[in-house]
Amino acid sequence: MTTSFPSVTKAIIEGDIITLTLNSQLEEGPIDKDYFEVISDNKNIAISSVESNSLTGKVFIGLARSLDANADVYISYNDLVGDQFFGVVQGIDGSDLQPLISYPVENLTLRDEEPLRLLFAEVDNDKVYLAFDRELDSVQPVPGIFRVTVDGENNRVQDIQLNPANREAILTLRNPVRFDSTASISYVDAAGDQKSNTIQDLDGNDLASFDTFLTNIAFEASELQVVDGEVENDTITLSFNEALGDSIPSPKNFKVKVNNKKAKLSNYSELFADESFFNLYLKNPVDTGDEVVISYKDLNGNQSRGVIEDRNGNDLESFKNYPLDNFSEDLMPPVLDSAYIEDGMLYLDFDELIAPGKVKASRIKLFIANKKYKVNSTIIEEADTEISFDLKKELPTDIRSLTLLYKDPKKDQESGVIQDLFGTDLPTIKDFVVDVI
Repeated sequence: MTTSFPSVTKAIIEGDIITLTLNSQLEEGPIDKDYFEVISDNKNIAISSVESNSLTGKVFIGLARSLDANADVYISYNDLVGDQFFGVVQGIDGSDLQPLISYPVENLTLRDEEPLRLLFAEVDNDKVYLAFDRELDSVQPVPGIFRVTVDGENNRVQDIQLNPANREAILTLRNPVRFDSTASISYVDAAGDQKSNTIQDLDGNDLASFDTFLTNIAFEASELQVVDGEVENDTITLSFNEALGDSIPSPKNFKVKVNNKKAKLSNYSELFADESFFNLYLKNPVDTGDEVVISYKDLNGNQSRGVIEDRNGNDLESFKNYPLDNFSEDLMPPVLDSAYIEDGMLYLDFDELIAPGKVKASRIKLFIANKKYKVNSTIIEEADTEISFDLKKELPTDIRSLTLLYKDPKKDQESGVIQDLFGTDLPTIKDFVVDVI
C-alpha cells in the first residue's frame, strides 16, 4: 500500500499567528514546537505554542511577538527520522508531515496606517530625549531632519541614536544647553511615504510633524572654579571643580607672567571634554624656581564658544594672577665659573652640581703659544660643583696660565660629557682662561 504523506498547501501569518493548511485531516495529539523554526528578516523568531485542528487539517503556530505588515516570513519543519507516534504533525493514517525548508509564509497582517507620534521631549545638557507612542523600526535617520533652537538660536543636531524597542531616540547637540535656557524642537514630515531619512514605526508609518518646547531637565551646577594650577617646562595645566564642556577657549583670553614678566603663549591649547582639566602651552619653557602666575578674562555675555564652560554652559569667571605650582626641570646648562691647575691636576668649578659619570679626555684641550696639553679621562664619583682631571704630563714651571677648550657634541649625550643632574650638557667652551697655581 502506498502511503500518502500530508503536505502544506498554504501558509499565512496574521500578527503573531502562523496558520499552516495541510491537504488532509490530522491525527489528534500535542505537537512539539521545537520541530518548527520561524525566520523573519534573517532573525529567528521565538515560538510560544503549536496547536492543531485535526478536522480542518490546520496547524496554528503562536509567535512570541507580532510581526509587522512588511515582514518577510519563512517557516521550517524538521521531522525526526523514522515513524513517530506523538509530538509530530501526522495525517489520520499516521504518516508524518515531510520536512519543510524555508517555506514562504504569506503576510496578511493588517498595516496600522496611523502616523507615529511624539509623546514627550526633554533636553539635558547636550542630549535631547524623544519618546514615541509605539515601537520604532531600525531605519537610521539623518540628524538634519530635526531643528533645535536654544534661546532663539539654532543648535545643530550632530547625531541620532535610536532605541527601537524602547520607543526612544537620543539626539546629540553641538552645544550643551544651559540649565536656565529655553529650547524647542521641530520636525516636518516630508510628503508621501518615506523609506529612509525619517523615523518610522514597525509598519513603516512616518513620524508626524511636530513643533514643541523641550523640557529642560539640566541642573544648575555649582560655580565653575579653578582649584589647582601647575606648570611643567612649557605646559600649563588648570584643574577645575567640575567637568568641562567642549568649548575650546582661545589662548588670547589668558595672560601668563614669569618672574613678573609677560610670557608668550602658543596658539595651541588642549581641552579634555567631560574631564576637569585644561592645558595651555608656553612658547618658551620656564625654569625650575621661576614664579609663574596666570590670568583669565571671560568674554562679555553668555558665550558658547571660545571660553571655558562646564557641561551646563556656565562660564568660568575672570580671575587674575593665579599662582602656578612649578614642577619644571632645570633646563639651563651648567656654567663654568673658574678653572685652575694645581699639583698636576685641572680643577673646574661650576655654578651647579655636576652629575656623576665618566668624562672623556677628548672633550678637553689646554693651549699655550700654540702648544697643546692633554688630560686623562676622569670619573666623577658623586655629584659636586667641582670636578678634576689629571694632566698627562707636567707643565713647565714658567707657565702661569693656559686657555681651555671644551667640545660638546651636537647630539644630546647620556655619558662621556659634563652634565648637570637634569642631564643638560655643558655647552662648548672656547678660550677660557685657566690659572696655574
